[in-house]
Amino acid sequence: MKHFPLLPSLCDGRSLRFFFLSLVSILFIAFPSSVKPGMAQGQPLASNYTTIRKPIFGNFRCNRYSQHQISGTSFVTCNIENICLATNGQFVLFHPSERLWGHQKEFMNILNSKPWLYIQGRVTTSNRGQFQAKVMDADLVLEYKNTNSGQERIVGASSITGWSTRVGPDTLRKLFTRYDNENEQSFTQDGVQIAPIALDSNFTYFTSPTFALKRFDAGQLDHFLVDNMFMVVSLMMSYYPISNSKEMESLVNHTLLYLDDVFDKDASNDLEVSDPSTADEYSLTLSSLITRQPPLQLCETQSNYYSIEKLPCRNVGKNITSKWSSRDEPLTLKACFSQFLVGMTEPFHNNFHRRQSVAVTLRQLAYHNLKIRPLPHEENDNDRLISFLDSKPVRVVIHRKGSSYQGPFIVNVEEISKALQEQFSRVSDTNSQFHQLIALHSRIEVEFFELSKTPSLEDVKYFSTVDVFITDSGSAAYYSIFMRADTSVIVAPECTSINSETTTNGYTNRCESSVTYQNLKTLPSVQVIDYMEFGDISKNVQCQKRDVSVKDPSICDPILNSQIIAENVVPLLTKRFLKSLN
Repeated sequence: MKHFPLLPSLCDGRSLRFFFLSLVSILFIAFPSSVKPGMAQGQPLASNYTTIRKPIFGNFRCNRYSQHQISGTSFVTCNIENICLATNGQFVLFHPSERLWGHQKEFMNILNSKPWLYIQGRVTTSNRGQFQAKVMDADLVLEYKNTNSGQERIVGASSITGWSTRVGPDTLRKLFTRYDNENEQSFTQDGVQIAPIALDSNFTYFTSPTFALKRFDAGQLDHFLVDNMFMVVSLMMSYYPISNSKEMESLVNHTLLYLDDVFDKDASNDLEVSDPSTADEYSLTLSSLITRQPPLQLCETQSNYYSIEKLPCRNVGKNITSKWSSRDEPLTLKACFSQFLVGMTEPFHNNFHRRQSVAVTLRQLAYHNLKIRPLPHEENDNDRLISFLDSKPVRVVIHRKGSSYQGPFIVNVEEISKALQEQFSRVSDTNSQFHQLIALHSRIEVEFFELSKTPSLEDVKYFSTVDVFITDSGSAAYYSIFMRADTSVIVAPECTSINSETTTNGYTNRCESSVTYQNLKTLPSVQVIDYMEFGDISKNVQCQKRDVSVKDPSICDPILNSQIIAENVVPLLTKRFLKSLN
């Protein structure tokens, strides 16, 4: 019943079904035709030998919260059906007020005056994340012609109002005949108005679901995943629940649309300290974790002319946000979307239960898309798990600072690596299970991982084979999202150097559990461990103060107790391979 208002007199299911069938028989004249997949259409309204006209029904399914809703918006998340993009940058939804509820005209005014929702991964003081749509009090009708190959090609469009309750099929046919005879000029007759809608010469109808967003701090791995990808995956979980592999395959063929240009400087681009080029690299490469289609971007390619291009593209204008507010100029449609999913779950970043389920789904999508086997849900099959463990090396990985890395890093990684090797050799003589582990796998690989400035899908595949990861609190730690069940991550504390007049050197160091640990500890399958949990010695963390000339001199890089690390990695590895040892 999504296309028609529910009348008060139709209060039981049988009456509703009778009403629906009767109305459909009155409204639509059935002509044989093909329908594009995913297109919410009725049967043809009218046709002749060369042209078929079909309505595409604008509709929206949105949720609202009683509290925590972002100030000034009407909704939290939405799946908007058949919304269109005009060449002036506006999003336009053809949705008659008669299909709204309550005070219909007042509701229409609210939809046209308030931002619908917030579409950026994190709320900021700017209005950059607000999404506004213009609602037209009419239905959109697309005109098709059959090509020589038997396919339908969209050749025109019109809007129609007042038709659903006033006219029958014969009258409707006559109205469109008059519309054609008058060279598609706007006219009103019998309470029905038909008006032409211009289409761009490169008009596109997107039949697959489109997930749209604006990026927040997309040039850093942690923010790109948690503030951007998590938002998209959350929308998938809300509107496209997955129950089998076939649905998963369908879901990864969606379209990902970025509604911003990260190089915009005149408006706030919410990049924080990120490099725009890196933000585009992450957007281009890591989109492949959740979709097989190339990511797209909304761009002002000419002055006041917007189009949807392959990422990346650059805006020629200064401020895309202000252009959307221009409402009275004639519309030319550039594209329409069968399913357009937008919005963020607020307060998403404080909702640990939501965050953990989104992380699990992201790993499932990434493994499926990158053909990493076994899949996460297959890890519960002991036979598959043991076969996988037996086929791979035992891998302990330590994050090491790369040449371009600016974040916090563990100072003594070489010392930790050496302590691990010595501990493995020593414990093998006294621990029978650990001895068996080494005997089965010959040796334990202790490797260094350096976070590259250029993202790589190979890194995701690599971390699907890591058993224990020792990391600082920087972006590299977030690769643990892609680690398998029963693996472990040890996260170093976050240390700062604070000016102090009471100390001889003029500063004091302080180390505490990191924000990264707080974010990652919600992962349900990976054992995420705070280094500060390792007893009294671990709490007395030393750190190396940075030179005042560096970008962030307040960071003090931690120096971990290598022996404590080595002693704790042994039981973590034994736990990881326990099923294959028995």
